[in-house]
Amino acid sequence: MIRKTLIVSLVVAASAFAAPPVLERAPQLPSNFTMQCEEGSTWAGQYGLKHGFIGCVDAQGQMQGKTFYIYADGSIQDIGLMDHGNRTGVWKHFDRQGNKIGETTFVNDRFEGKRVTFHANGQIRTIDNWNQGALVGVRQYFDMNGNPATSFATADTTTK
Repeated sequence: MIRKTLIVSLVVAASAFAAPPVLERAPQLPSNFTMQCEEGSTWAGQYGLKHGFIGCVDAQGQMQGKTFYIYADGSIQDIGLMDHGNRTGVWKHFDRQGNKIGETTFVNDRFEGKRVTFHANGQIRTIDNWNQGALVGVRQYFDMNGNPATSFATADTTTK
């Protein structure tokens, strides 16, 4: 009985000192912001009624290097790298208030590997895994406190 009480006490004590999730915020682009483009590419920006982008384009007019997708109000929606018009590497996603709402890895413009979404309080909302744009296995769900919730398996879910 003493052993069980000690273990429970240690778990409760450890959870009391667990750090809350860190709310990652979108960077603010200054009004005089300019892109540093790779040799052979030039700065480009396009603004629309709903959203736009800021980045660099190569000689063929394809997005190249670091790219920002932005909401109409100028706040950042997504940040990541482009490789001749294709998303590549880790992309971060933000809501209109600048809170990080997700992180996705891309290979050749398709979801690849782990994809994570976040609740408004910074806790993980979902985790899933992708292979060549198709969801693989079980999507894990978590409640606002970070506790596992329901999961489900899917098939034939593709992106592109």
